[in-house]
Order: sequence, then structure tokens, then C-alpha cells
Amino acid sequence: MALDTVADPMGKGPRVMHSGYELQDGENPLQDYFANKPSEELIDELKTRITNNWNTIQNRGLPNLWRLSYAQAFGMDPNSATNATQRLQFCGAQQQYIRFRVQMTRAHVKQRNTLAQGQRPSFQCVAVNDDAASLAQTPIAGKVITYVFRQSDGERVCYEALESDGYFGEGFVWCRWDPSGGDRERVKTQVPANDQQTGEPIPDPMEPSKPFMKTVVKTKPVGAPTYQSLYPWNIVREPNTRRSSWILTREKTSKAELMARFPEKAEAIKHLQLKRDTEPGMIDILSSVGRECAALGMPFIAEAEFPTTYATVEELKQQYGFEYLRRNVRLCAELGADIVKTNWPGDPEGFAKLVEATNGIPVVLAGGSRLEDKELLWRMQVAVEAGAIGCSVGRNIFMHASPEAITRALARVIRERWSADKAYDALAEELEP
Repeated sequence: MALDTVADPMGKGPRVMHSGYELQDGENPLQDYFANKPSEELIDELKTRITNNWNTIQNRGLPNLWRLSYAQAFGMDPNSATNATQRLQFCGAQQQYIRFRVQMTRAHVKQRNTLAQGQRPSFQCVAVNDDAASLAQTPIAGKVITYVFRQSDGERVCYEALESDGYFGEGFVWCRWDPSGGDRERVKTQVPANDQQTGEPIPDPMEPSKPFMKTVVKTKPVGAPTYQSLYPWNIVREPNTRRSSWILTREKTSKAELMARFPEKAEAIKHLQLKRDTEPGMIDILSSVGRECAALGMPFIAEAEFPTTYATVEELKQQYGFEYLRRNVRLCAELGADIVKTNWPGDPEGFAKLVEATNGIPVVLAGGSRLEDKELLWRMQVAVEAGAIGCSVGRNIFMHASPEAITRALARVIRERWSADKAYDALAEELEP
């Protein structure tokens, strides 16, 4: 959507022109823009646009073209995705010809990229004003931007985008600003001075109603750009147009990363349920992975859990029910898992039923959300008593004040069969200052 600002000769301030049409007072050109919809409506709108974009890509046959192009570039058999460069094949009506694959496409793409990057990318700044001071600063500004671009790995990312363009017809570079990146600078800031004995702010002698301010020096990051190369299937845009007025990027992320990026919405993200009707596909994938692992002699650990582990056990059990968890455990065991990892269902009797549902397949208990040490050790004790062979604990270890000490306590409960109380007492002694 192109917007231009023009001066108002009547002195009423700048006015906005949209596509040659002069907007009236109070008229908002972005009112109907889909990104301005409320969150509830925006999610459905984004799903629709992503689906339309993907349907258009499939109708054009692009996924198959990408697959064939990649296979040709790397000398792979397009049908089996195996390396075919070292294999000779007889072909022809009388088998009179010999066919073998060469990686000409890949060599061509590499040669083209080498020519495109024969000189290192650099930036040239242009001054808006023509005064001597502005003109003198432009060479320095260009060198600074070029230096930051290279330090932020921009050259490598651009090369990856060029490779994507060679293999798949398009490549993109996504540039974002990381406020926590870059060098750190020392800044002076004013903070209230507190009394060392009472801890209370010291009144300002000149204005007793206000605290006395002292100057402290802190360091803070100056920020830096980040670059990421994207393939064509990571881009969502308006189909059937040469130049889309909007572009969306697809990025895999986790709830924890989103909570850190948007702290004001952390609580809503924490309890977000991502529901998709993909169970048949997941069962098919699980069974195929089980078969492949069995053929390769590779242990297969399957997770039979609630959709999220950020909520409490009581909330999850109330929302999904115990049978949801038991059915998942049974499916994992029946579809080839060598070890089943599952959640704590809320009570020892429920966990014993989960162990029974695996019909002899070993079970390990997941740590779940952050717990008190005593609760964690108690769960592991009763899990082992019910038949679990061990645990799979993440954040309750690496977020602990002493990961080594809590790991030792868990090992004592699971391997040495200590009681939870005994292991907790030993842990408390280790943690004493």
C-alpha cells in the first residue's frame, strides 16, 4: 500500500494521498488492512493467507520442480533421493546406451555465485544536504555500515540466498535488529542513593521530598542487525501478483523464545494451545520411524505427553483427561517405541496405569514444568516404585541453582533407591552456603 504525504496549502497540516486519491479528514487508509485486525481475527486471517499461498504454489507444481532441481544439482535420483553420481545405468531400446549423472547444475550455480560476489558487498551513503559537513560524513558512514554488515555475517547469508536463487529460482535475506547484540558501551545513569544501614533512599539536601541521585556507570549493548537467508517456501505473499503489497515470513520457534521476545504477552503465550488435526499423519510418521529404527538397530524414544507442559498437572488433567495421556502412551508402545517418555498424571495410581499401558515397554518420567525439589524427588520415587526405569528431566536441572547437586539427588533416588526425603535432606546440605 503506497502512501504519500503532501503539504496542505490551507495550513491544516500534512494530508495523506493514497493511489492518487486525497483522503478526507478522519479517514484511515489502513483501517481495512488485515494486519490491523484484532488478535482473534488476525490468526484466522493469517491461516487463510498461508493456505492460499501454499495452494497456489502446489497448483503451479513448484514443490515438485524444487525437488527435481535440487536432485539434479546434487546428482541425486529424483525418485529415491539417493546419490546417483557414482552409478552407471544401461538405457535405450536395446540397452545400448550408458547413462550417468553429473553435477553440472551445481557447478553452474557455484560459478554464477562466484561471479556475483567477485567483489565484497559494500555500501555507499548519499547525503541529502549539499553542505560541506554532510558531504564529509558520507564516506565514514558508508564504511561504518559496511563494517557492521560484515561483522553481522551478512556476506555469508547473502551467499546462501544466492544459492537458493540458483537452485529454486528465488532467495531472500531477512534483516532484523537485535537490541541485545553488538558491542557494549558504557553509559552514565542517575539512580537513587540508598543508606547502607537502613536501605532507605537518602533525601536530597536541596529538595528533601526527593531522593538524592547518584551517577553510576553501566554497560549496555548497542544493538546490531541480524541476517537470515530464507527459501521460497519460507515466504508467504499475495498469490497471482508480480509484486505483493505484504510479505510474511515463516519461522520455527518455541514458546520460550516467543515469551522472551514478547514479555508483555508471556502469560498468554505460555497457555497457548496449538491444536491441529494431524493425528493420522503423526501416527503414520511414528510407525515409519519405528520401522526405520528397528531396521537400523537404533533406539527409539517416543514422547507421549500433553500438548503443553507449561500448565499445571491439575489444569492439563482437567482439560484433556487421564485417558488422553494413557492412549498416547499405548500408541507409542504399539508403534515401535523402545522407551516411552510421559508426563506425571497427578497421582501414583495414575502413573502405574501408564506403565501398565505400555505392556512391558520401558517408561521414563518427564520432569515437566519447574517444581520444588522435594516434589520432583517424590515424583521420581513413586514413579520408580510403579515401574519407571528412569527420568527425562530438562529445565528442573539446567534452571536449578546447582544442576550438579540436583542431578546427584535424582540419581540417588532412581539408581540407589534412596527415599525422596533422604535425598532431599542430602541435597539441602549441599546447597547450604
